[in-house]
Amino acid sequence: SNRQKCIDSGMDDYLNKPVTQGQLRVILNRWLADEEAESPAALVLDSDGFSALGDSTVLASIDQHALHEIRQLDASSGAVVLREIVVSYCASSTKLMLQLRSAVADNNSQLVAQLAHSLKGASGQLGATLLASLCADMIVSAAQNDMGKLEAQFERVAVEHCAVLAGLEKALQNMAA
Repeated sequence: SNRQKCIDSGMDDYLNKPVTQGQLRVILNRWLADEEAESPAALVLDSDGFSALGDSTVLASIDQHALHEIRQLDASSGAVVLREIVVSYCASSTKLMLQLRSAVADNNSQLVAQLAHSLKGASGQLGATLLASLCADMIVSAAQNDMGKLEAQFERVAVEHCAVLAGLEKALQNMAA
């Protein structure tokens, strides 16, 4: 089955389209329960790191339509499910970025491809379309074993990842307003 293929390839879980809110809640509860113990604190942005980025630049890194679609599935008051998804993405994508940095430094193109693939999927679902396409570029370079290119691409991914985290935080603030 598709589900088994996904699990075998290293995915943590699988959800069929069309996604119902009930299914989404079950899966989120399953995974967020494990993270409750080490739940990351509210996202704190490095003030000088983002002083040059205006709101419009930051928000342009996130396709608001994708967030809106997740919000439509979320009947909870105050966008609780969406908030959980965003907080979970911030934690997991940051961990992936650290692993990706190491894999590039170690010239491990196979691992780079795997990590970039994971980051691409998660980012695409939240509407971080530029970040997802930069990850796709890294997957191509990894397949060609072009380590020089991968180093430059990683730097670009790192900058965009920061913009995405800032954009997601801004989107959550707007939703709370």
